[in-house]
Amino acid sequence: VARDNSGNVLANQSVSFRISILSGSVSGALAYSETHTHINTNAFGLVELEIGKGTPVSGTFSSIVWGNDSYYV
Repeated sequence: VARDNSGNVLANQSVSFRISILSGSVSGALAYSETHTHINTNAFGLVELEIGKGTPVSGTFSSIVWGNDSYYV
């Protein structure tokens, strides 16, 4: 559910996200980052996006070796 800074649901609005995948810990090194822009929420503020299908900002999603470390979104 997409919400504003006050916690209100952003219903039927265009929103954008930046997704980062960190390696090793929640404060670990950036393994990959992407953006998803102009995604429309529904009446409940829900959005649908697929990590790995956004616009890359840093790194390459397909080059992450998932079995070599712990990863955090």
